[in-house]
Amino acid sequence: AGNSGTGVFTVFLTSAGNTYTYALDQTFGQQGYWQTTTTSGNAAGFYTSGVVTRRDRSYQFNAIFVLGTSTSCRMFIGNSNHATLPSGTDPLNVLHGLGLTINGGNFRIAANDGVSTTVFTDFSPSIAVDTAVHKLRIVADHTSATYFCDLDDGNNTVTISSNLPGATTNLRAQMVVETATTA
Repeated sequence: AGNSGTGVFTVFLTSAGNTYTYALDQTFGQQGYWQTTTTSGNAAGFYTSGVVTRRDRSYQFNAIFVLGTSTSCRMFIGNSNHATLPSGTDPLNVLHGLGLTINGGNFRIAANDGVSTTVFTDFSPSIAVDTAVHKLRIVADHTSATYFCDLDDGNNTVTISSNLPGATTNLRAQMVVETATTA
């Protein structure tokens, strides 16, 4: 039956990796579930094959997510200029992008301007990786050249103003989870 999504993702959504399951949840509505295997480096998730935004459009990106485990996994939720799923301990290595990732046992924002080394920034207060439901909001403000990132409705925030994706770089939406170590 193919991929399923809402809004802009209906046409552009490309699912990758292992098992994708669609469900309708009473609390959160439409949900997609991606399951990886226990092999290190195995990734699953989605990306938009078409461009959805650029930093100079002062866009907002929102996601609700739950990790099935808080150990031996990597993830990236955000935007980058790459047309496939990001992976590894540095999901934005030499890419333009900004998004939520796991680094050092915490949820952090990863930012890269396509040239520099990815910068990982903690939320304030920092948030240890867990299996709770989280709401992510990323707001690009082109006028001030900053990104405001919020996890869980204002309880944990960070503002990023350096190492940003290029203002006119085309960005895709991406959500990926990856097995970090073989179980």
